[in-house]
Amino acid sequence: MPELEVWMRLGQPLEPVLADYERILDAWQSGGVRGLVAGRLTFMPDCPDFPGEADVAAGDGSVADASNAAPGTTGSAPRVGSWGGHRADAVWAFAPNHTVYRRWGVEPPPDPSASFPRRQERLHKLFEDAKRRGWPVYIFEPAAGAGPAPPDAGGPLITDQGRQRAYLARLEDTAMQFPEADGVILDGPEWGYEIAPGHRSNIFDDLPPAVAPAAQAMGFGYDRLVAAKDRLYQRMHKLTREMATLSAPGGLFTSLSLIGDDPGIAAWLAFRSRSLTAFYKQVHQLAEALTRARGRQLRLGIGPRMPAFSTMCGYDFPALAQLFDLILPKFYIWNRGFDGLYGTVARYVETLSDWNPGLWEPEAFQMVSALFGLRLPSAEPGAAPGQTMTALRELQRGFPDAFFTGTMTDEVKRSVAAADGYPWKVLPWVDAGRRPHAGDPVTANDLRRLLVAAKDGGARQVLYHNHGHLTAAEWSVISEYCGAAWRAGQGLYGRYIPPDG
Repeated sequence: MPELEVWMRLGQPLEPVLADYERILDAWQSGGVRGLVAGRLTFMPDCPDFPGEADVAAGDGSVADASNAAPGTTGSAPRVGSWGGHRADAVWAFAPNHTVYRRWGVEPPPDPSASFPRRQERLHKLFEDAKRRGWPVYIFEPAAGAGPAPPDAGGPLITDQGRQRAYLARLEDTAMQFPEADGVILDGPEWGYEIAPGHRSNIFDDLPPAVAPAAQAMGFGYDRLVAAKDRLYQRMHKLTREMATLSAPGGLFTSLSLIGDDPGIAAWLAFRSRSLTAFYKQVHQLAEALTRARGRQLRLGIGPRMPAFSTMCGYDFPALAQLFDLILPKFYIWNRGFDGLYGTVARYVETLSDWNPGLWEPEAFQMVSALFGLRLPSAEPGAAPGQTMTALRELQRGFPDAFFTGTMTDEVKRSVAAADGYPWKVLPWVDAGRRPHAGDPVTANDLRRLLVAAKDGGARQVLYHNHGHLTAAEWSVISEYCGAAWRAGQGLYGRYIPPDG
């Protein structure tokens, strides 16, 4: 019996797998893959795997949003091992059903400007093949490619009703055009959880004036929320070594002193949680309606940050457990780049140290521990058991065993608890390789230790972030732990070579 089941996300580009999906799915199945997540659903023009198929060069109907491209690519083809956006000239895999958008009162996205009939057929056959194997099939980010929001729309998706209608219309359109899919996985939206100036998830940029109507409708005074947010910003510029030493080991009530025992800040955090839950309740209502329309259940998955960061993002796990069939916490661990645990801790330590020149690095680490409940084990050579991290240089030394056996195992346990204690409701994301989310490399041995932590924490399955990043070393680890060990060149199974191999 395998220690753990693994699902595979097939992201951009889809074509290398579509061109040879029967053989690749056979190899995945041998290696322990038991579920498929596909998306975003776009095709690449002039793809060598399907030469000469497109009738028209991509133009107005292309995917022009390069917001998810790796830094420095500006939406161009992702670098090998990059964290994986989509190319600016990518074309959506299906034409919008205009009737759906009229019903929602929003403009549909443009029709694709190029036709890829062979790829469209093979995408459906890929899903059908996975279903024949007994795999669950989910579509990642089904609302990607939504049409323009109504003219009166403004503010973030979480609170703006116009943008929400465009989002929900696209979700419905995608789900109905791919009836083979068992469900969909949402990658947000969420509120921010970083404090580094200019970061895309900066918590202090989360309250534009357009949020005011939604705040008022929920019983929150917008001006008071802004004032509380500003007080927290000011408070984080007035931290002392003594405050860090007092607050870090003191538990919730003592840690509240870090934010000045400010009830306004608590109200701001409550607004973030209630508004995000209200948004996802709308998605859940749509899923129930689509279940009736399809004649079978449309399951929902949500990908929050790991529990240490999720509350700051607005996730109310007990509420979400009632709305979603799968909880997919992101067990991303790398330094630098985006969304990695080490990277977030480093940015907090660096930012707090910049804002408070009298704060030394050990105290800045204590502040992070007090805010998130994270006590990272020391990576210093010869560190005593239980010794915690106190210097930024330790983040450059990789992950000590105690990071996996302690920190990550605890985060898995918290994730299972958040899913009502039912381990099959938890599907943690894992990612590794040369440049995960543009971050520092995560080795195959790090991945092995992360899989062991997932299993020891009570998880029964994990989702590998993106097949396009998979290296031969990682596939060796995954297959040995979750299925039949793979060795390059040995038999039919060995002819499968991971794309970053």
